[in-house]
Amino acid sequence: MIDASGVANDLLPAHLVAYAGDGDGACIAVRNGPAIGALLRAEQGDGPGASQLLAIVGHSEWGSDPASGLNALADVTLGNPESAVERTGHASLAHRRAGFPFVTVGRIDAFASMHDWDSLADLIPLARAQVDQMRLLGPGADRAEGVLQVARGDRAEAVPLLRRALEGFTEMGIVLEAAQDAEVAGGSR
Repeated sequence: MIDASGVANDLLPAHLVAYAGDGDGACIAVRNGPAIGALLRAEQGDGPGASQLLAIVGHSEWGSDPASGLNALADVTLGNPESAVERTGHASLAHRRAGFPFVTVGRIDAFASMHDWDSLADLIPLARAQVDQMRLLGPGADRAEGVLQVARGDRAEAVPLLRRALEGFTEMGIVLEAAQDAEVAGGSR
């Protein structure tokens, strides 16, 4: 999701100092630094480093801030989708609709990973409604719906959705997401 890992890794120490001073205070930007670090560590295969950062940030009482969504993505990457759902479960539907697309992204990945097809199906329309807030949700919703169709056995419906997701992620230069879509689309022929 984030290819600027070198820059983010260099900035992480400063964010951790700020977090130590503010903690779970009102400033969501302070929570975002360690959350981005946790996601990067998870994507880099550093499970212990990601888990350490997740423990620092913990769970927000709201569960609807960007850090909660980023942490949910790290949870899914680490193989803990149930934790991702728990981490974002406090977010009210109104908050999710009001502009917290990272929470939607985290929940999509968690539900797909858990094979919770009913919850995933319920979330896809919300993801599509938030595309204007986060472009990533367009191909993300296409992939989610494609995977859902594969699970339901409708490969004819799934393949165009997965190809559209692949095209969307490729156009944005998000190589990891595009590679995942290519793998799923290739297996759905």
